[in-house]
Amino acid sequence: MVWLCFTALSLIVITHATSVVLHRAQLQASADAVALAFASRNEVAAHTMANHLHVAITNIAEQQNVVTITVQSSAETATAQALRSQYEFQP
Repeated sequence: MVWLCFTALSLIVITHATSVVLHRAQLQASADAVALAFASRNEVAAHTMANHLHVAITNIAEQQNVVTITVQSSAETATAQALRSQYEFQP
C-alpha cells in the first residue's frame, strides 16, 4: 500500500513539474515571436502578435538595431531579443 501512495505522489509531482516547464517554454516562444514581429515589422505587429498569443507586452526597448521585449502571462514574464533588419518590410 505504501508503494502505491509513493507512486501516486511521484506521478503528481512529475506531472506538475512537466506542466510548469511546458508553460515556461510556451511563454518564451511567445516572447520570441513578439520580438520577431516587432523587429521584422513594427510595434503594431508586435501588439497584434501578443494579442493573438494571449500575452501582454510589459516592456519594449530599442538600442541601435536590437529590440528587447518582455511579455507577461499570468504571473510569469519572459524576455526576448531580436535584431532589426536595416531594410524596411514592404508587404
